[in-house]
Amino acid sequence: MCKKTFFRKKSPYLLLEVMIAIMLIGMSIHILFDNPLRILRKELSSLEKLELKRMADLSFAIVKENLYANTIQWDDITHDGDHKFSWENDNVEKVKEKFNTPYE
Repeated sequence: MCKKTFFRKKSPYLLLEVMIAIMLIGMSIHILFDNPLRILRKELSSLEKLELKRMADLSFAIVKENLYANTIQWDDITHDGDHKFSWENDNVEKVKEKFNTPYE
């Protein structure tokens, strides 16, 4: 007597079909997430530019405050040529402490 097998013979293309299905799913997921990620990167870039502009404005405000308080002399910043006004690290630390900036 011959036993009948109830299992169908496995298709040799099953692995190929599964790999194509995974590739199609991956491509569709990439298309779905690509646009929001691009928008997120642009937003982060614009926020960083805005924060740098804010820090520059705060630095200018501190220089202006020092000019009005006469801790920086006008002669230090009005010379032409080799003499340049320098921004010391303690002033940068003041900006960080006063306004809680995230940049180093």
